[in-house]
Amino acid sequence: MQKKKIKLLLLLISSWVVGLFIILVGGRIFISLASYFLSGDFDFYRNDLVRAAEISIGCGVIIGVGQCLMSKEKPSSPSNPE
Repeated sequence: MQKKKIKLLLLLISSWVVGLFIILVGGRIFISLASYFLSGDFDFYRNDLVRAAEISIGCGVIIGVGQCLMSKEKPSSPSNPE
């Protein structure tokens, strides 16, 4: 039972971290591309990647732990119901 909770926790945290990172970096790249096409200046800095990683890791851990704590296991059904 404890092993299932740890697997669930790691799955939730990793999926939230990856998803948030992709959304944050994708949005920043979209803004940079729009800026490039409108004014000719592609302003995407490495600092933006670091900041997106910090935010996604922090928020991903908080959300993942919260979801894991709120999850409930279904009671196991008997193998031979009579």
